[in-house]
Amino acid sequence: MTAAMARFIPSPMAYAILLTLLAFVGSLLVGNLGPGELLDLWAGGRGFWAFLAFAMQMTLILVTGTVVAESDACRAVLGRIAALPQSARQATVLVSVVASCTALVHWGLGLIVGAVLAREVGRIANERGVPMHYPTLAAGGYSGLLVWHGGLSGSAPLKVTTAGDLTEVLGAELAAKVGTLPLTETLFSVRNMLVTAALVVVIPAVLTLLVPRDPAAYVRPPSDGAPVARDLDVGSPLDRGPWLVVPLVAVMAAWVWRWAAAGGLASLSPNALNFVFFGVGLVLAGSPTRYMQLAQRGATAATGILVQFPLYAGISGLLAGSGLGAWLASFGTSTLLASTFLSAGLLNLFVPSGGGQWGIQGPIAMAAAVEQGIEPARIVLAVAWGDQWTNAFQPFWALPLLGITGASASDLLSCTAIVGVAVGAVLFLGVVL
Repeated sequence: MTAAMARFIPSPMAYAILLTLLAFVGSLLVGNLGPGELLDLWAGGRGFWAFLAFAMQMTLILVTGTVVAESDACRAVLGRIAALPQSARQATVLVSVVASCTALVHWGLGLIVGAVLAREVGRIANERGVPMHYPTLAAGGYSGLLVWHGGLSGSAPLKVTTAGDLTEVLGAELAAKVGTLPLTETLFSVRNMLVTAALVVVIPAVLTLLVPRDPAAYVRPPSDGAPVARDLDVGSPLDRGPWLVVPLVAVMAAWVWRWAAAGGLASLSPNALNFVFFGVGLVLAGSPTRYMQLAQRGATAATGILVQFPLYAGISGLLAGSGLGAWLASFGTSTLLASTFLSAGLLNLFVPSGGGQWGIQGPIAMAAAVEQGIEPARIVLAVAWGDQWTNAFQPFWALPLLGITGASASDLLSCTAIVGVAVGAVLFLGVVL
């Protein structure tokens, strides 16, 4: 079934172009702006070029994460873990559970860990002659993006804990009516913990059902996962030794200590994650030359991010400026909890950013919640769960994983789309019950 589906799934680039065209058509039909104004929204600073900083963050997550993963020490540790599974199904469960649990700490960490572990399991299985079905293995590595918004880096729950963040999104009047929501009412609520725990069980269970019964039908891992060869003769002694790495890492470690002591760990950001990975990578590489050798593979894998992020930024600009995003977010507010969840899933296909989506949908959903007397915390979870659910159908966040694993986008999405149906059902029940 997954092989048949893969034939009809467009590449991530084609998907981004298709969504761009749909956003233009939808903005013309729903909004009150003319074609020229829409072009300005799309190509302007708040459109096509709005994600430049974000794209750099994601590129560095991929590059710095790859350096750590490609280091000799990390390969040794991952090799021990990756050698544990004795079958394709065991491997899929291992990768999926590890990716999900790390994503609950931070989505970026889960994405990198899941991708690297999937690749290493596939590589070691190839070396040992153990047959693996790589599409389900890669889908297991992507599992974290289907649970992340219920974890510690969830954008919507974190954005309602302080008066400043709440006012920034909702406005002063609505923020005063809603009031700040502590994490005990959202992320640490019984509802969220039960639903998230169910997903950590359901996702690997469904993935194992997608592993073909006949090993002859398995799709093998690509063969380009070999360690990056060392070149010990490049550059001066300063390039080849730790003489410059040690003082730089010491300075970076001092900042990390101050940041953690000031409570930074409670709100881990992409910048902080990249900073930590940069320093850890320097330690594991041991020299500037080795670091750059390892980074080259990650930089090559970042091509999809660099090319496609401007398209999604343009879509975001269209949706925010034309009113199409507000229309999608407010669709069917008569049954508020269910419609908030479903519209969040739809909006995520066009604006695959938890924080960006909360900025569009949050004011509309919260205003309706106040009017209808529904607990604001349940609305926050409905937005969060709706956002993460349709990551199963959206290749945007799969780009870093595809770059690391070398997996085919069509093979990956043919698996995650089926898993997404099960995930959507679990989350929908969590929203409405």
